Amino acid sequence: IEVVRMAVNSKLGKFTKRDILELVPSISATSIERSLKELCDLGEIKKEGIGKATYYIRLK
Repeated sequence: IEVVRMAVNSKLGKFTKRDILELVPSISATSIERSLKELCDLGEIKKEGIGKATYYIRLK
């Protein structure tokens, strides 16, 4: 989760899971999804949209 958190912190405005995959190609998509969900649960990011239109916004 720390690597994904650092990638999220490097983004300004909204970002997608694909953006994080491009920043951290060594981590699987499943692990990134799990980390993004955990960051949402912690209130660090907010998930918007559904399916392919999903994007995230950094809150902290």
